[in-house]
Amino acid sequence: MFKPQAKEINDKYYALEEKYFKARKDGKVIVAAELRDGL
Repeated sequence: MFKPQAKEINDKYYALEEKYFKARKDGKVIVAAELRDGL
């Protein structure tokens, strides 16, 4: 029942989540604006 657009948003969310955890693992800080622009 999901629309194609919903899947795209989901994919973007998971990609951003992966980037976030990868950055935390590297000990880097992610700026709030970067998170906002990533969505």
